[in-house]
Parts: sequence; C-alpha cells; structure tokens
Amino acid sequence: MNGEINMTVKLNQAEITKRYNGIVEDILYIYENASTYDFLEFKLGMKPPKKLTEILEFLLIEKELTPSIVNALVDYAMNTNNGINKESLTELANQCIENDVLTTEEVMEYLKTM
Repeated sequence: MNGEINMTVKLNQAEITKRYNGIVEDILYIYENASTYDFLEFKLGMKPPKKLTEILEFLLIEKELTPSIVNALVDYAMNTNNGINKESLTELANQCIENDVLTTEEVMEYLKTM
C-alpha cells in the first residue's frame, strides 16, 4: 500500500440506525423551520423564478398544505426525475391527501415508498 492507510469503519446496526435517525431529524428540522421560498431558493442555489413561486403558492393556498409538507414534496421532486413542475407536485400532494398522509413525518415516510 506504499504508506497509505486503509481505514474502514465498521458500524453495527445500532450505530447505523442512530446516525440515520440523526440525519432524518436534521432534515425534518429544516423542512419545519425554512419558509417554502427560502427552502426552494436554497435547493436551486438562486432566487426562484415566478413560475416556481406560483407553484408553492398553489400548494399552500389551494391544496392547504403546510410549509413543511411543501418543502418535503419539493425536496423529493428535486431529488427524483419528476423535477419541480405543477403537475408532478400536484399529483404528489393529491396522493398524500388521499392517503391521509398529513404530517411532515408521515409525508417523509410515504415518499420513501415511492
């Protein structure tokens, strides 16, 4: 290995669960404490265009979703091939509503199944 140190970390199941739960708690904190506009701006790395802010307004006002749920849906859409568009976010919102998935934690769990 020519002086290189090969370090592998072996984590047991309890350590993995603890670290995973910590990450989930951090994500939940961000969803619950960031405004939808600020969250989208952070995810995009720039000021959101008007078309995207109108989608946020639609989800908040017309679909009556909480800002934290909208943040979770936006994050999911940006991390999948769905992207941020009114159709895909409306479909996600409708699925959550139809399945009585109404808290941020429930939305996070529900999105894992998709």
